Amino acid sequence: HVVGWHIARKETTQAYKDLLSKIPPPQLVVCDGGTGFASARRACWKTTRVQRCLFHVFCNIKSYTSTKSKSPAGRELYRLAKQLLAVKTTIDRDKWIVDFYTWTKKYEDFLAEKTLTDTGKYADTHERLVKARNLLIRLIKKGEMFTFLE
Repeated sequence: HVVGWHIARKETTQAYKDLLSKIPPPQLVVCDGGTGFASARRACWKTTRVQRCLFHVFCNIKSYTSTKSKSPAGRELYRLAKQLLAVKTTIDRDKWIVDFYTWTKKYEDFLAEKTLTDTGKYADTHERLVKARNLLIRLIKKGEMFTFLE
């Protein structure tokens, strides 16, 4: 059921603060990872645990890899992202994390490749895969991917 609502022109930190200030802090919140909500949650609901919506995480990874990646690394990461949606137990979680870190090790050199840009600076050759990897590492370290299993 609806516990509160607030009309806002944009999903800003202040708009979320206005909404969250009307609602008692829950033990757990599932969110999509938007920055406005994250800032407001930290300000208003200091003790509330976070579960990132795994479908949104999957969509983030899919946008970085595409469904028809040309590289084996991209295809494997997309496959891992799909498997994320099937995680239902701590055993599934542990296997998924091991599989992900196995992927990061397997493609460590590939993901470290740099390209000299037109401006004379070096950039990640496989920037989108690096961003996808970094997102998953960050979520795992923050403990926001599998909170629902605790």
